[in-house]
Amino acid sequence: MAPEREISARREWANNWPLVLCSLLGIPVPIFAIYSLGQFLPSLEHEFGWSRTETSAGMSAALILSFLVTPLAGRVVDRVNARRLVIPGIVLSALALAGFSLATASPALWLVIWACHALAAALIGPAVWLAVIAHAFDKGRSLAMAVALCGVSLPAAVAPPLARMLIDEFGWRSAYQLLAVVVALPAFFVCTVFFFDRRSFGESRHVGAPLPIVRPPLRAIYLSPTFLKLAISVLVSFTASAGCLIHLAPALSDRGFSPMTAASIAGSAGLAAIPGKIALGALFDRAGTAVVSVGVMVTFALACALMALPSSSITIALTASLLMGICSGGLVALLACLTPRFFAPSVFGSVYAVLLSLTALGGALGPLLASVVHDAAGSYAPALWAAVVASLLSAILFAYAKPLVVPG
Repeated sequence: MAPEREISARREWANNWPLVLCSLLGIPVPIFAIYSLGQFLPSLEHEFGWSRTETSAGMSAALILSFLVTPLAGRVVDRVNARRLVIPGIVLSALALAGFSLATASPALWLVIWACHALAAALIGPAVWLAVIAHAFDKGRSLAMAVALCGVSLPAAVAPPLARMLIDEFGWRSAYQLLAVVVALPAFFVCTVFFFDRRSFGESRHVGAPLPIVRPPLRAIYLSPTFLKLAISVLVSFTASAGCLIHLAPALSDRGFSPMTAASIAGSAGLAAIPGKIALGALFDRAGTAVVSVGVMVTFALACALMALPSSSITIALTASLLMGICSGGLVALLACLTPRFFAPSVFGSVYAVLLSLTALGGALGPLLASVVHDAAGSYAPALWAAVVASLLSAILFAYAKPLVVPG
């Protein structure tokens, strides 16, 4: 990096680090409900006599609803000051999280609470925060986005032990209420003080005011070769990634590892996802988009190939798991980093939110497809080799995707 670029990047961080901190604290708020659910399941089943399927149905319904409303939230954030979404969104998400304590034996009420949670979560989804960061940063944009997106991974590490402690001490109903306070209060305070959206929306009609923002037509964007290449590559890569990671521990057990060893090796992939995000963000600010994106997908293909080999070597298994984790974290950051480089800043939220919805769809399809393949073949090897092909296909699509220029 040239000295001038280094100085500019440092200046950006000095001026805008509070935005990254706000995002790091705000993004996890609604995600805690998902990662803590496993700790509440026994209490809910015991009190209401629900099956595991009935208890989990609410979260599944919420994820489907999120898939539908996330693109709408992206379009809204392109048109309004993000602070108007973030502050109410944190409060509403906290109320929805605390609202789980009001659950009764009615499955319908359980679904309604999850639906309310999904709608509140849409106000503070990653697209909302990253739209502001993409505008505030230039030279260090990718790294800033990657650090902010670490907030997606934090609940996976913090939510289970925190929820377990609160349930053991106060019972499950009070635990939901206290969890809402513990999670949302720091985010609300920091965002109230530090989170400001400096984007111009051209709303003022006074002399000397910014000209109205010219937004390329979304229909032309969504039908463009650039968007279609990215959409296909995102769906394919996240389907492969989710299928491999969710079934990683069972795949290791099939290769002869003990359940505890398999779980420990698979856990290393989750830990590697956070440095994967940060490393890719740093690389993106220094290298070309094609080099980084192709490198991530080729590395993931290599990891899947190593896992597919009929070997009981713990070294190979651990290497493959770490590479999968790094690349899976890198994929999340990759999507955020590519969007502002390929599309106009005025439509960042609209484009990123749609692509983000495709990651959710891939997350739902991948584990299911891997299960079907395993049941049919009696092994995860065919699914892993399919993931190799999918990763290489995504690498080709990423390599040939070019920044879009659409007349406004």
